[in-house]
Amino acid sequence: MSLVTFEIGTAPHLADSAQIERTPHFDRVNALETAIYRAALLGRYGKPPEASRLFVGTSVQPTGVYREVKVTYDSTNPEATSYATEVGDGLAYWEHACFTPPVAHARNGALVLFSVDTVDDAIANAIVGAHCVLASANAELGHLVIDNLTRAFPSLAARARIELRRFQPATA
Repeated sequence: MSLVTFEIGTAPHLADSAQIERTPHFDRVNALETAIYRAALLGRYGKPPEASRLFVGTSVQPTGVYREVKVTYDSTNPEATSYATEVGDGLAYWEHACFTPPVAHARNGALVLFSVDTVDDAIANAIVGAHCVLASANAELGHLVIDNLTRAFPSLAARARIELRRFQPATA
């Protein structure tokens, strides 16, 4: 076994994210964004196979400590290596996994607005959003995210189904 670990990032690479020394309440914002980013990666790429792990870890920089999503895998295992290579590309935008950005960042970094309070809220909202995508040209993405998030978070999928029923028209 030859374990390899590499960093994927704190959020999709073309999305705004918390910045050390600039974002108010950096620890809280960074913790929320990275936990939701991990969930978004699970939604897009599925659960890691045996011999690999997708997790939120810490990294130390001269300016401080921050969290980021990382993948560890056994490089002698072809399935684990393939998963790590694929998930290692990350996401460009939150929407590529049917997630909405969990935090809106002002350009000057002085203000943040939360769109969700918890990771669970973000996951349930993504499942609901993926159902909405089914009627679009991105139906394949919607099915993929629904299937992957349902496998990874069955109780949140049940919560999303209840929420979806609230929006279905009543039948006579």
